[in-house]
Amino acid sequence: MSDSWDRLEPHARSSDLEQGLQARIADPLWLLARQWQVGEFRGEDAASPVQARVVAWVNELERFRNDSQPGALPEAMPSVPLEARVEAEGVSVGPARQQLSGEAGLQLLRRLDAAGHGALRSILREAYPLRLPAWMRRGIPERELTHLRLLARRSFDGRALLRAANKNQLDALKLSPPQRAGLDAALKHWLPEVRERFVEPGRSGDTWADERLEYAFSLGVAAGQGEVVLAARGYEGGHLDWSSFDILDGSDPAHSLGLGKGKVATITSTVVPAPLSYPGMPASRWWSFEEGSVYFGGIEAGPADLARLVVAEFATVYSDDWFLLPLRLPAASLSRIGYIDVVDSFGEVHRVVSAAALDQQRLDKQRPGQERAFVYFELAGDDSAAKGRTPWLFLPPALAGSLESAPVESVSFVRDEAANLGWAVEQLIESPTGKPLARRLRTALAVGDPQEAPADARQPRSIDDEAPWRWRLQTEVPPHWIPLIPERQGDSEQIRLRRARLQGWGSLPDWAVGPQG
Repeated sequence: MSDSWDRLEPHARSSDLEQGLQARIADPLWLLARQWQVGEFRGEDAASPVQARVVAWVNELERFRNDSQPGALPEAMPSVPLEARVEAEGVSVGPARQQLSGEAGLQLLRRLDAAGHGALRSILREAYPLRLPAWMRRGIPERELTHLRLLARRSFDGRALLRAANKNQLDALKLSPPQRAGLDAALKHWLPEVRERFVEPGRSGDTWADERLEYAFSLGVAAGQGEVVLAARGYEGGHLDWSSFDILDGSDPAHSLGLGKGKVATITSTVVPAPLSYPGMPASRWWSFEEGSVYFGGIEAGPADLARLVVAEFATVYSDDWFLLPLRLPAASLSRIGYIDVVDSFGEVHRVVSAAALDQQRLDKQRPGQERAFVYFELAGDDSAAKGRTPWLFLPPALAGSLESAPVESVSFVRDEAANLGWAVEQLIESPTGKPLARRLRTALAVGDPQEAPADARQPRSIDDEAPWRWRLQTEVPPHWIPLIPERQGDSEQIRLRRARLQGWGSLPDWAVGPQG
């Protein structure tokens, strides 16, 4: 006895969706048949949701840890948006620290002048002079150097005054009672402004991982079932969202932030379901007119363009009876939707639980031990569905929007196949005045070639067509080209690039060679 199997495989002769999306018309009988085909004659004794009760369990973020520094201790959650803390750099050690300190001093002097205490100018300048180190005066245009010298002459070191005020050491100024009262009145407004002007890194330092060129940090939550660790390992800057984080096992000492089980807040919200809609949405009825500017037949997507394929399938295939249930949750929280009780138009109550948990239960019965092959809008590493729970919903305390200036530092990474090297080429660095400075300007000043230095250090050098051409057999590698040599890591096959030095750097000053950013 033999069995035979036949398999039908549909094959589309064309990838064009236009014909299937057209609503052609013909005689009345054709129109009636078309209505029958799309189901407009079929009645459904179905109900619609009129009210919903959402129950959610909320856990607040409690700890922050800098993972770029080995052994860093957890800190309390910062009170500023998360991007500000993660991307913070210490301005007190940056190239423009004297510029910022002098600007802060000028701000206080203006307050003292407005209050009639201009005599304190000379006292503060003498007590806290703004000094310009030798390295700060080298390798910058004459215009910026003149600016710094003028600032040092007219202002004082505001950062030094801030340190003295924090340590209650202002008595060393030996001011008279009226002068001290005037200074205290000005400091009352000046100190908060200076402290809040910049977001400084915490006690663990900045979160930038030098070897990986990315930020690394973790957040800790004391949930009802135990500690949950949210780790961001590949954040390169810009905007943080829930998708930037992975969930790690909080019971592992290598990941734990020292939190155990915590208290969980319960939020209950009764809302009216709103039908889901979006711009360009297809009409509910076949014969309704739609937006003329929307053309679903013109959607082009490759096999790997999953997001566009999902949106196109939802718009053209799925029904229009989707509803939105608004739920207000606090920022800086890790939440879980417990269940939803839906009241329909017939007065019946339906409890809706997690579809992810139901899918996992169904899969466990069919193929025990296998995880779901497809997940959507879930954190990586979240095993909630395997435990019969709703997946986590993370709302990080991130910025809704931000203003970004032009970069003050720029580095180009170049691969040299012939020399089997990599190069880190500094294009822009931050000058002592806080402005972008062309790195090759320092090179030109160091080698004594002023023709290579542009008048404006921020602009590329213009080419003079009338100037005579110079021919060179071989050019030297500029001092702002930093070589990166391959290095094997231990006994493994892994290769990393290590920063090296050039032989010619020994004949040049330190402020002209190597990385300056």
